[in-house]
Amino acid sequence: IGTGQVAVEESGGESAGVSDAARRALEPVYDAYFRVQGALADDDLDGARQAAAAVDRHASGVDADRFTGRARARWMRAARAIRSAAAALHAAGDLDTARARFADLSAAVIDLVEAMGHADDATYYVAFCPMALDGEGARWMQTSDDLRNPYFGPAMISCGVVRNTYAPATAGGHDDE
Repeated sequence: IGTGQVAVEESGGESAGVSDAARRALEPVYDAYFRVQGALADDDLDGARQAAAAVDRHASGVDADRFTGRARARWMRAARAIRSAAAALHAAGDLDTARARFADLSAAVIDLVEAMGHADDATYYVAFCPMALDGEGARWMQTSDDLRNPYFGPAMISCGVVRNTYAPATAGGHDDE
């Protein structure tokens, strides 16, 4: 693995290199995702829908040629899942539907961070609420360890627990807690 690249575990234990430039190209996707999370935590359906449209737009704007080998194939799969979930959330007509679609978007974005890392200066926190989705439970990601639950908003803003943290990839990858 060359300078500026981090080993990324793929399914089957195989690894691929992801350049810092490729990782930086993902930041607008992550930033828009965090706007969706914040809007849902504030019970702001319109804000969540607008931010979901931005997630879709930014994911479609990432040049797949920034990735090579298995990382390119991984990005292509992730982009499809992220864009599909973002489009479904954008089309949501109410908060309950938006929150259900957010679970799909969160799963896709968290998978991307696990596979590719991130170049943001902040640590990313993956939280879990066992009561979300009618007791099924759901994860989400945020940039603070102060929980802001997007599945219940102000009614239960701090419901959940931080499960994982992801430091900037250039600072050494992620820590599982």
